[in-house]
Amino acid sequence: MTDRPDLRDLLPDDVGPDELERLGHVHELLLAAGRPAELPPRLTSVPTARRSGLIAFAEHRRKAVLLVAAAAAAALFGVGFFSGWSTKDGSFKAAFGPIAMRGSDTTGAALAQIWVGQKDAALNWPSLMKVRGLPTLPKNGYYALYLTDEKTGKRLLLCTVFAVHKGVTTVTFNYPGSARGRGWVVVPETPGGAVDSPAVLWTPKPGSGSA
Repeated sequence: MTDRPDLRDLLPDDVGPDELERLGHVHELLLAAGRPAELPPRLTSVPTARRSGLIAFAEHRRKAVLLVAAAAAAALFGVGFFSGWSTKDGSFKAAFGPIAMRGSDTTGAALAQIWVGQKDAALNWPSLMKVRGLPTLPKNGYYALYLTDEKTGKRLLLCTVFAVHKGVTTVTFNYPGSARGRGWVVVPETPGGAVDSPAVLWTPKPGSGSA
């Protein structure tokens, strides 16, 4: 028996075997490196010049281990949150994006990204959204994606409605008009429900300091 967690338990279901193997190698390197060694007490009494050299070496080794750990953490974060989010393997051709959306206080774990395609002659913008972490709604419930004014947050028009499933949900939609100064919000709704439902995902306002 071991208290070490299975790497598979830390990653989403859609991580492929090749990526899992690569991250497994990084994981094992971190475990093998272990914690940086502390300077033995007996070395604290050596001559000053020698002691400073030993301390510098220990500090260098500690920084090297921390850099490896940071790189591995970044790799795990990238796979854990953005695996399956790339549009390169699909038929959708993005003109710009991804545009990040963040969750509210009640859906802080939810994430979404939007890519906008090339506009057509009528100024229609084909778009694609990938979302993860929204809770499944009760029967007849669904999520609505609204186009907003980026500065005021005012809802301008309904882009699409959708349900979510485990993992990453892909939603395609289209909207007409100008793409400048636009944002989006996602709200939960029911048939015939109020259109002023609180947002569970939104694109941050300019200058808000959010990603």
